[in-house]
Amino acid sequence: LLHRTVITMRAFITTATVSLVLAAATATTGLATSLRNEGNQGEWSKEPKFCHGINCPNFTTVASCPGANGFEIREYPAAYWVESTFQGAGTSDFQNSQQEGFQNGFSYISGANAKNEKIEMTAPVLNKIEPGAGPNCNTSFTVSFFVPFSHQGNAPQPTGAGVSLKLHPKLLVAVRSFGGYFGAWDTVKPEFFALGTALTNNSLSFS
Repeated sequence: LLHRTVITMRAFITTATVSLVLAAATATTGLATSLRNEGNQGEWSKEPKFCHGINCPNFTTVASCPGANGFEIREYPAAYWVESTFQGAGTSDFQNSQQEGFQNGFSYISGANAKNEKIEMTAPVLNKIEPGAGPNCNTSFTVSFFVPFSHQGNAPQPTGAGVSLKLHPKLLVAVRSFGGYFGAWDTVKPEFFALGTALTNNSLSFS
């Protein structure tokens, strides 16, 4: 049974995954299922298949609701990411920001950094969408590359315009996975609605 909590409307998208951030959450099934090394953003003791043999952030599965409309609640420890943020009028700008942000991240790992160092590719590419506060306010799109474990805490600074190295705080998120690969916003939107409905049906409210 999942306890009631509040979810903030910060939307995260990775390849075939959508997530909503849980704030001040109490969701639990008792003992968490640990899928990572304890204590920090260290390498996996046994990485999931969806990492495809490259570094991806570890997490603890706190709760799981299986089924066609199922989801997981995961806790991610703090970690460094390289990111770019774009402003747009709405979700119509989603695909353009996604493409430009990916190119910025790829340039960073290809040597556009203070050490001119080539850095291994990681997964996932994270897309964060923060709607504007009103109808005439821009939507914010942030595209992030996970910093590999070998560079956590010692990654070189980016040299590309608009690219920054950021420490993301510990996050508790509700995650829904789906098949295929997303491109346009219309592909992703139904998955967010399905996740929101599933959370509501489990007495998890969000605003």
